[in-house]
Amino acid sequence: MLQKPPRKRKTKSVANRPIATIDFETDPFLYGREPRPFCAGFYSLEKGFHEFWGADCVARLCEFIGGLSEAHTIYAHNGGKFDFHFMLEFLENPVKIISSRIAAVKMGIHELRDSYCIIPIPLSAYEKDSIDYRLLEADKRDANRAEIIAYLKKDCTALFDIVSRFVDRFGLQLTIGGTAIKTLRGIHPFDSTSKWHDEKFRPYYFGGRVEAFKTGIHKGEFKVYDVNSMYPFVMSEMQHPTGKRYQTGYQRIIDKRGRIAGFADAPFYFAKIECEQMGAFPVRMKDAPLNFEIPRGVFHVTSHELKAAIETGRAWNVKVLEVMVPEETISFREYVARFMEEKISAKARGDKAGEIFAKLLLNSAYGKFAQNPAHYFDYWIGEPPNEEYEVYSADIDSIDIWRKPSEREAFYDVATAASITGGARSVLMRALSNSVNPLYCDTDSIICSQLEDTLHQTELGGWKLEAEGNEIAIAGKKMYALREGSHYVKTASKGVVLSGPEIFALCSGKSQHWKNEAPSFSLGKNRVKFVERTIAGKNSGVE
Repeated sequence: MLQKPPRKRKTKSVANRPIATIDFETDPFLYGREPRPFCAGFYSLEKGFHEFWGADCVARLCEFIGGLSEAHTIYAHNGGKFDFHFMLEFLENPVKIISSRIAAVKMGIHELRDSYCIIPIPLSAYEKDSIDYRLLEADKRDANRAEIIAYLKKDCTALFDIVSRFVDRFGLQLTIGGTAIKTLRGIHPFDSTSKWHDEKFRPYYFGGRVEAFKTGIHKGEFKVYDVNSMYPFVMSEMQHPTGKRYQTGYQRIIDKRGRIAGFADAPFYFAKIECEQMGAFPVRMKDAPLNFEIPRGVFHVTSHELKAAIETGRAWNVKVLEVMVPEETISFREYVARFMEEKISAKARGDKAGEIFAKLLLNSAYGKFAQNPAHYFDYWIGEPPNEEYEVYSADIDSIDIWRKPSEREAFYDVATAASITGGARSVLMRALSNSVNPLYCDTDSIICSQLEDTLHQTELGGWKLEAEGNEIAIAGKKMYALREGSHYVKTASKGVVLSGPEIFALCSGKSQHWKNEAPSFSLGKNRVKFVERTIAGKNSGVE
């Protein structure tokens, strides 16, 4: 019996493929219970919305996708940390994994992508309906099927809308960092560097400064100030090194304005110095955060920080052991101005997606300069093609994932990143020197009694007043609560979710126990984890 030839599938370049979105509804999150999907949704312009209800919804969704004759790029928001983990048996190589997140993976002729990689915000920040999650429990979902499917459809269509707009604007990009650096490079061309260059300048690269100067409970008048767009401001208004060519000097004299002999007119330099200091320069400690409290030693600094430290009296008896001056410097003023204008314009006309994109582009480029390919791997699902791969994730009940070090050497310029982050710390340093009774700082914000500086609510790089209160509890870095009377005006609790009263209780010596109802999905061992933590009480008294 003659068989019909297989249906010829339409092929298009990856950039021109139609876009689709998928999403799952699962059991409501409950600590210790692994959620399972009971409904799946698919949406595209060509096919419209399709739902798949029941315990076999994952298999039926994958069967539907497999039956599409035209190759699609299919997005799921946070799919690489959630949705794709329910689909592992249907996924194929090649797979791209970034920070334990499945960023992109093949499924037949289609490619699945995690839209969180390009739009790293909760979907609710753009458009999302609400639902009583208790309706998703097994004993209630069938009676509320119509409402659940309407909710699922809205998630799929909202994601489709914002992803389509992103792709129309920026093309089919994998990450927001890659999108930002590509866009920036189109406006301000710069050369890539090398492994040697990276190793030479990486000691000068540090992140933001986070300090709890005083812990415990404090009474008084306290204010929270922060900078309008700190990193875009530094990128725009300061000069930064670019390229591979530097002039080097050793054992040079430095004056009271931070100018180094032989390079007095240099707009920027790196310096390896020995000095005494008071909270000006960081030292990277082994297995610990940055330490700004080393009173004397050798420090790797940018000219932004060194000049600020000398001017504010935070560094003295400075000896310049080595100075490196770039032959070329650059500022990113046009890039910043373009996307600041886009952000303001989009907000004024109610274009939420446009405002989100502009914010992301403004804050995602600088970190990409510092990317380190030494941390990159190539991954493989199932039996690897050669012995270069080692096991990354093995599970007797699931799919093995293997990896090998990547051969790609994609170095942008860590020196540029070091200058930008150093510039941000210099802005913070000057503000700390102008603050009365500083209690806490975090990258672009200060909590103190008063900031004796010019304030501006909207100006790029201006300090603005964010909150005021009369009592604050500080348990440590990223853990504080400020209140005005009984009203909590500002809280922070990284790694756990604690309320204002719980943070005050913590600072009164009462330990706090927290557990996350939502599981964490990973590609390592124990792929589904439930996190709970106990934070020991810290009784420092009340001041």
